[in-house]
Amino acid sequence: MGARCSQECCAGDSDGTNLKLGPSSGTVDTRDVWQGMESEDGQQKSTSYFDREESELTSLKSGPRLQSGAPHTFRSGATYVGQWRDNTRHGIGKQTWPDGATYEGEWRENRAVGKGRFTHGDGDMYIGEWANNMASGHGTYYHKGSTT
Repeated sequence: MGARCSQECCAGDSDGTNLKLGPSSGTVDTRDVWQGMESEDGQQKSTSYFDREESELTSLKSGPRLQSGAPHTFRSGATYVGQWRDNTRHGIGKQTWPDGATYEGEWRENRAVGKGRFTHGDGDMYIGEWANNMASGHGTYYHKGSTT
């Protein structure tokens, strides 16, 4: 079961689809925000950082062997540096997205699993446990410029 942030700006539903944009901005259902929006290659945009490269990761499995430690840049502009196993992110690695967000920690079969740190582009940060690309278990969320 995932831990919940006590701050008003964090996602409220267990599926992470409700996102408060600010203290008085109200709740926005991100499924509605992204409805009909597509990326340049015609694929549906994802509201999760971790899902954005999913189709490309699937195609990498049958491609040339990727070298652990060598940077890999995705079509989305995200870059991964870390361990690979059978062309999946597996082991310790860091992924950086074009907006400055990063996840650094443990990966298992392309999923953030175990201990890791996700830093948003604005400096907010979650350090703790992850399961299936979601903060889950013990961890702490730090808001830039304030306490947890």
